[in-house]
Amino acid sequence: MKIFINRLANTAAIAGGLVTISDIAQPLAPISAYVTGASAIAIIILIGARFITSQWNETMATATFFAGGLFILSSLLYWFQSTQESFRETGIIASQITIIEKLQRDAGMLPKIAKDLESIDKKIDKLKKETSEDPRKEIGNLGLRWSTEDFAQALAAGDLEVIELFLQGGINMQGANHLNVGVNVARRNRDNPGKVAHLLNEYGYGPLYSYRVDSSHKKKNAFVLYAIQYDNETLFEALAEIGFDAEEALEHSWCLRECITEIKTPRQYTKEQHPDWLEYLD
Repeated sequence: MKIFINRLANTAAIAGGLVTISDIAQPLAPISAYVTGASAIAIIILIGARFITSQWNETMATATFFAGGLFILSSLLYWFQSTQESFRETGIIASQITIIEKLQRDAGMLPKIAKDLESIDKKIDKLKKETSEDPRKEIGNLGLRWSTEDFAQALAAGDLEVIELFLQGGINMQGANHLNVGVNVARRNRDNPGKVAHLLNEYGYGPLYSYRVDSSHKKKNAFVLYAIQYDNETLFEALAEIGFDAEEALEHSWCLRECITEIKTPRQYTKEQHPDWLEYLD
């Protein structure tokens, strides 16, 4: 029993560390899938060796136990990463902890917002001389695509000119996961989320406008709830300045295979997550 407990503890520590690193390194490649495959092959080889050789020893038994534990943990990680596109893009940990995503960007795993903005600026510099009253053509003149992907990039970069062109042209506001408007402004835009919020409000997408959680479910969350969820005080202050009913009951959903929904008011969510922000609601 003592040997089993020692093996279990060592496996949990080492395999858990490897799985954590795999999740953080997700933007580089689907490493959890590679780890799952490699551990499965190792298990097959070790089990085969058990029947072929008579030289089975403690080291081989420990290796088999470790490979099995690593296979289970990496398989679970791969399964969870497949449930949401945001998990596939940055990994589960980074999708929930903003500072981890920032570290990924600083390490070059994800495109830095500054670089995105610089890229958009360069495209603007090359703007064609001809102009059009059609916002979609103007987007093309900027060298951009009429797509929710480029709209999401503009939201994250805080490019007000490009965002307004997409709004004027009637872009789909219910793009999900990494294209979710609320997520891109609340989580990824730390430069001018307040200005973006005011611009969106001018086009009818105010603090209580709801965006779909992901492409697999029809659940939606209000814009202000994303500001609270992703700790974006600047955005929250701007939304409070625009004005909304802090006592209105709202659904707050988060989804894996199934969606979990709570019903509370913005004031309740704020009191639970950021009580120091209540001053903006008074």
